[in-house]
Amino acid sequence: MVFIDQPLARLRDRSRGCLVAALHRPGQTPAARLPTTWPTGPLDQPAARVVAHARHLVAHADACPEPPGYIEDLMAAMTVTWGRTDGQATRHPVDDGVHLLCAVPAGLLPVPLNDLGRRARLVSAVLRGDPPAQQASVAVAYAVALAYRAQNTQNIDRLDFCYRLAQLGGDGVLADRLARVAALGQHSAAEATVHLSPDTSDRCRISVATAAFLRHPARPAAAAAFAAAVADPASARIAAALAGAYSGTTALPHGWLRDTTRTSIVSDAADELAALASRRQSLRTG
Repeated sequence: MVFIDQPLARLRDRSRGCLVAALHRPGQTPAARLPTTWPTGPLDQPAARVVAHARHLVAHADACPEPPGYIEDLMAAMTVTWGRTDGQATRHPVDDGVHLLCAVPAGLLPVPLNDLGRRARLVSAVLRGDPPAQQASVAVAYAVALAYRAQNTQNIDRLDFCYRLAQLGGDGVLADRLARVAALGQHSAAEATVHLSPDTSDRCRISVATAAFLRHPARPAAAAAFAAAVADPASARIAAALAGAYSGTTALPHGWLRDTTRTSIVSDAADELAALASRRQSLRTG
């Protein structure tokens, strides 16, 4: 899929919309579905990791194949000290969908799809290590890329989006789930729950997020609410990221932008990714 030419302002708006939506705090999510201790501060743990990965991608935009030391630099970027003063970083297996969120910035890279899939796989390997999580992270990056590169003056073609994502994902089980999503149409969240038979797997999170995005492509908050009702907060954030990448910041609810410090940090990382895309377009057309 060719990266469509867009003005820098539009690229920035869609990149910001994607990352800010992905890292929103789901205040309207049912309490039973939230983590027992929701993070506080300008950047919680998921946001810190996503922003760190975005900056790492910008710093190594042309590093494919990866040079010596790339993995070490990536591991250092993913090892952050959230509010600690003793200089010790927290490292532990991620089991709450953060590995999927960290794949979101890779989808904003202006590189061939195979390259961005590799970047998503590497960050998942650092965070989780197991092959299924890596494959799911690749699918998330591809989904973001499809939404970000889509011509958003036209309606999203549900069948085409699901077909492309299934083809890129290279996962037969996910492809079966996406076939169900393609057939879902405009059903409600309650009907989608019956149709999609959600579980706790990453494949479920991706299929539910895709269904939510296709149901509400220009309304990130509605997409997030749909996904949260069917699955979990991680699904909601991925759905919001897809809708934000497609529609930009103008579609984000005011509440998601209220924390100006947090929004500024996330937006700065998004702007760096957008600037990469703009420079690539200038070189190609200059």
